[in-house]
Amino acid sequence: MRQLAIKIKTVSSVILSTKGNTDVMTATYDYFSGNILRGILAGRYIKKADLGKKAHEDRDFVELFFQKLRFVDAYPVNKTTGCRSMVMPLSLQKIKDGNSIIDLLQQDSEANYKSLRGFGSIEKGKIYSTEIKKNITLHMSRSDNGSQDDKERLAGRSLKGGIYNYESIAPGQSFEGYIFGSQEALEKLTAVLQEKSWLAHVGRSQYTQYGSCSIELGRIEEVPLVPREEGRCVCLRLDTPLLLAGLTSDALKGLEEFARAMNERCQREAFHIQSGKRKIFSKAEKADSFVGVWGMKRTRLNALAAGTIFILQKDEDWNDEDWQHLTRLCYEGIGLRTEEGYGQVRVWRCPRLEYAKTPDDAKPPRRTIKSGKVAKLAQEIVEKKMREAVRLFAAEDVEQARKYFPQDANHLFARLDSMLDEKSNYCRSNMQNNLAAEKGGESTPLTRMLRKVEVNRTGLGELLENTPLDKMPYNKCDWQSVLSPKIHEALADIDDKLSLDELKNNDKLFYEYWHWFFRNGRKAEKLERWWDDE
Repeated sequence: MRQLAIKIKTVSSVILSTKGNTDVMTATYDYFSGNILRGILAGRYIKKADLGKKAHEDRDFVELFFQKLRFVDAYPVNKTTGCRSMVMPLSLQKIKDGNSIIDLLQQDSEANYKSLRGFGSIEKGKIYSTEIKKNITLHMSRSDNGSQDDKERLAGRSLKGGIYNYESIAPGQSFEGYIFGSQEALEKLTAVLQEKSWLAHVGRSQYTQYGSCSIELGRIEEVPLVPREEGRCVCLRLDTPLLLAGLTSDALKGLEEFARAMNERCQREAFHIQSGKRKIFSKAEKADSFVGVWGMKRTRLNALAAGTIFILQKDEDWNDEDWQHLTRLCYEGIGLRTEEGYGQVRVWRCPRLEYAKTPDDAKPPRRTIKSGKVAKLAQEIVEKKMREAVRLFAAEDVEQARKYFPQDANHLFARLDSMLDEKSNYCRSNMQNNLAAEKGGESTPLTRMLRKVEVNRTGLGELLENTPLDKMPYNKCDWQSVLSPKIHEALADIDDKLSLDELKNNDKLFYEYWHWFFRNGRKAEKLERWWDDE
């Protein structure tokens, strides 16, 4: 078994339409399927061999594209490793905030771990995630295209306001797939294709602004051989989806075809698929495709997703001959439509892995807020969060201070609340001046009540008259932990470096705390009196 690498680089945006599109949004796949690769090469072959519309009558064409070769999906190339990515095995899980990876084949799931999805590349025990950049473009609908008047085409816009969106793979991204087959078949293919590189147009709207790709063929090489496993079990991974026959979507029944194929090749009933807990990790999906020559979609089939993990067991230890049969079957594929790359299987070694952060994972540097208007809005957001926290502190302090409340606490707190001036920037000094005028001496009823009520072991009169703002009850908390990290980031981003100390020592916070302390105090006193009356 030999292989021929095929590399694709997007020159313009490319739309590889997915199933389930709506009228407004057309989504795209993240990779070039084997069916698309076969279409690219078949079109090139027909052009070079001058087969025209009678390609299906050419024996070599039919043998190469429908029998002898396997056109396997072109997955994105990882920028860190420079290798073709793979669909992450479904048995892998990653901790939410960290680099730890566990394989459910070897241990049970743990808290704070979630499934690892998407594409990635493994090198030296580390998993490097692969990101596919995409664009979304808005277009105007031409609903009268092809009609006699063609008013919308002449106007260059939609007269009825119709719009739709295309999601596309961004230009400048690389993908790599493979063609597997015999040396003879691959040489026959490359001989007709002639050039090793050319420009092709792929996917939807490929003759307008989308679909331009550069194609480059590699050299014909031996397929990579995996060293033989010791023991009787070998763990396998679906590199591409496995199409299932009939209406079944049962993973075990679908994977048993691999064991049957091995039994036929080795001419003995020695292989079977393990079932039970932590033996098979799979996901069912639907597979469909569009055939450009027909102008219609193929029948949708049930499939097992790429990344499916299962274990093949042999009744005795593996030998070299059986291992060669296994290797060949992995590259030939199992299930339906293997010539399109479906049913490709690879050996999975279950190594100890950790997640490696790539440059794409790094957070972009935060930008300083230089706009005065934006800085003002950021400050207002922070102040609002602090006022919300202070209201809670006031309610909690009232509960602790209730035992010190005088008999006429409702009147006292209403009187003190009226001395606060919400609109004034000198709320604290106004309170001090009003108290000095109202007290009238050290032995008046107001003075005695202010001395009797304690908040955090300090008299109410002392707090309102003499205590500095930074020593107020609400400032005894750790504001760094009370406010969320995002609030601290907002403070750091403001260009004039507005500090937390400035915000917690202003008169607005003083008003907010004492207004809600007096208000909650009046409610508590009324509630207590109601219970006494009952």
